[in-house]
Amino acid sequence: MLVFYINSMEAQISTDPLTSLNNRGQLLHYTSQRVNMYRDGRRTFVVMFDINDFKVINDTYGHAEGDRALLIVAEALKGVVKNHSTPMFLAWFGGDEFILIVHAAVGEEIDPLIAEIRGLIEAKCRAYQTPYMLSIGAGWDEWTGKDDSFQKCMQRADEKLYLDKARQKGRGQTTVALR
Repeated sequence: MLVFYINSMEAQISTDPLTSLNNRGQLLHYTSQRVNMYRDGRRTFVVMFDINDFKVINDTYGHAEGDRALLIVAEALKGVVKNHSTPMFLAWFGGDEFILIVHAAVGEEIDPLIAEIRGLIEAKCRAYQTPYMLSIGAGWDEWTGKDDSFQKCMQRADEKLYLDKARQKGRGQTTVALR
């Protein structure tokens, strides 16, 4: 009984209750363990995501619908992680931001992974008949670990995320209402 209680408490402490993803504390714990960041000679990539026009969803449809949007993105991310043999660590970072750490053989694996996530989000919006079509911004960078810190890598990925969001907005590819 004590083991069950301890495991239950650990899950509550390290998991976001809405998305059931690792929380920021668990992300920081994971990245502080050097053994996690070096996997079988693989390279480590930090991918940041955020929902385009998330505030518009909350303001237009209410916070319950905003929660549903977060769950749709979380489900898509979990689905991709589950369907790949590449080692990954997924966390909700806060607000409408998510982080995926990918231990890939090459950087060329990252863009197709992002495209797959975007496709799953679109499919889930159609399946759930949401009054909007979600889109996400994504940015990634490689964490080398030598003279590089996780924080610096995350900042580079975040800068690329905002460049991606600007490109999408310029092409009219942001979250749009279907009405």
